[in-house]
Amino acid sequence: MREFVCHYMKKHIPVIGDPVHPDEWVSHSILEAGSTYSDSSFPGCEFYLNSDRYHDIRHAVNVKVTGKPHFVSADWFKSRVKIEFVGDGEPSTFCGGWIFHGEDKHWEKAIHDAIALGAADEDEATRWLVGEGK
Repeated sequence: MREFVCHYMKKHIPVIGDPVHPDEWVSHSILEAGSTYSDSSFPGCEFYLNSDRYHDIRHAVNVKVTGKPHFVSADWFKSRVKIEFVGDGEPSTFCGGWIFHGEDKHWEKAIHDAIALGAADEDEATRWLVGEGK
């Protein structure tokens, strides 16, 4: 199935439990609750990500969504993100990546609208929306 950008959807706001896949990583990791603790060398973080290679290492991160949602399947979207690996006594580092997030009410409305315009069912409406029909 081809991807398409959902121009009518608002940018996703990262939440605990969202899978994030930094570009340089082999696999994704799940966003966990961050830390409000801060001191002169650590400013705190919104989230933690477990390392993709060493599961006992947690990275302090801030995640900013930079792109519109891309349709992945009927239940999932992905969006480009900028990930800040928060420094603890050293400068923070940054990379790009993807955040995966669940179905959005805007998608449900788009499916409903496509059916109202003549799509036979949700499957056909989805094909229309991803550019594989009508």
